[in-house]
Amino acid sequence: APAAAAAARSHTGVVAGPYAALRAALRQAGVVQVTRSDELFHVGETLASQPSVPPHEGVAVLSDGGGQGALAVDALEEAGVRPAALSQATRRALRRLLGPAAAVDGPVDLAGAADADPRVFARALDLLCGDPEVGAVLVVGLFGGYGLRFDASLSPAEEAAAGAMAAVATGTGTALVVHSMYAADAPAPLLRLREAGVPVVESLEVACRSVAALVERGHHEAGRPWRPAPLPPGSDAGPPAVLGEPEARELMEASGVPIVAATLCPDADAAAAAARAAGGPVAVKAVAEGLVHKSDVGAVALGVEGEASVREAFERVTRAARAKEGAAGGGRGALVSPMLPPPLLELLVGARRDEGLGTVLTIGAGGTWVEVLEDVSLRVLPVDRSDVRAMLSELRVAPLLRGARGRPPADEDAIVDAVLALVRLMEAQGEVIEADLNPLFAGTEGAVAVDARVVVRRRKGPG
Repeated sequence: APAAAAAARSHTGVVAGPYAALRAALRQAGVVQVTRSDELFHVGETLASQPSVPPHEGVAVLSDGGGQGALAVDALEEAGVRPAALSQATRRALRRLLGPAAAVDGPVDLAGAADADPRVFARALDLLCGDPEVGAVLVVGLFGGYGLRFDASLSPAEEAAAGAMAAVATGTGTALVVHSMYAADAPAPLLRLREAGVPVVESLEVACRSVAALVERGHHEAGRPWRPAPLPPGSDAGPPAVLGEPEARELMEASGVPIVAATLCPDADAAAAAARAAGGPVAVKAVAEGLVHKSDVGAVALGVEGEASVREAFERVTRAARAKEGAAGGGRGALVSPMLPPPLLELLVGARRDEGLGTVLTIGAGGTWVEVLEDVSLRVLPVDRSDVRAMLSELRVAPLLRGARGRPPADEDAIVDAVLALVRLMEAQGEVIEADLNPLFAGTEGAVAVDARVVVRRRKGPG
């Protein structure tokens, strides 16, 4: 039925489904999640055997081949892992050890130095673990296989290096994960690492995910403790229903949500008068029961100027609303609001009740393409300002908020204020089961919602 599907038709309902909400809640509770069966053992082993990586420390990659080192750095960055910024002293020491051809600015590349003496792995690791910026080291490449690949006489040196590597990591409290193409062969050097509690992983991707898990746990441990809000008791509430936009706006304004001014106009004459009062181009949006995605059915006109154009736009959008199946009641006219300057970015801010988790907050890239982009971050309430800032930083569009390519930065404080105002609405209005701001215009000074959608579940009356 149209009423029962009301919540599912909202932007938040599409991009913040039950699975995404559950993953957000687990993450907030400190649960590290894996998506591949081959990650399960190694990530668990790494979390059980290695220390966490604090937020102020990074991860260093030690490689005996530039290609694998570069792949590891890329995989770690995609997982949100910050590379360690090695000190000048550490870089100089590495160059003295490895020679001028060695790369020490990104992944540290041994540049063939281990071919003659694999013990150089342990010496390089000792320098990396001594850098205060380094919280974990990922060794990638051929370690453990030098005796198999090149000369059996190298195996004793490799085994000695393995023991020294484990001792260095343990002694400095630095996490260590070793990727080796020879992990499945279980040569003696890798067995020695495993006996010392160092994870040895054959898949480079899984090794990177294992290190990322240590970083994820470190961030959780450094944050404030999170506990989900108590779930409300069950009620005899009726089916969900979408509020008309005028009523949705009233709720938003009462909770302090910044939203562009709008006048509800029952006819074209009222629309023309509202446009004159606005003193510039206006937006004309039809208002009708059951009409959710107005722009999809032609029920929105933007940038309308002049009395005749406003009248024509009013007739056009209200006609489109009446023609839309499910828009019952013949429509209530249209909202007329002044056009705003183009924002730096359009955002989606939404919240919805989940029967099993509580209230789920969603922030993402907004506008008409929100369901296509699916660039969102989720949290289960309660949240504070730092949580909202973290959510913004997780978006792919985050660089645009910060002023990428010479653009000015957005007013992040105003965005956070708007988000927390919506949170207050959800906390204060128990009948509201879902609320959307899409788009929220983010500018250099301030943030303002252009459209609001609210879904309620009214309590049943007596009898």
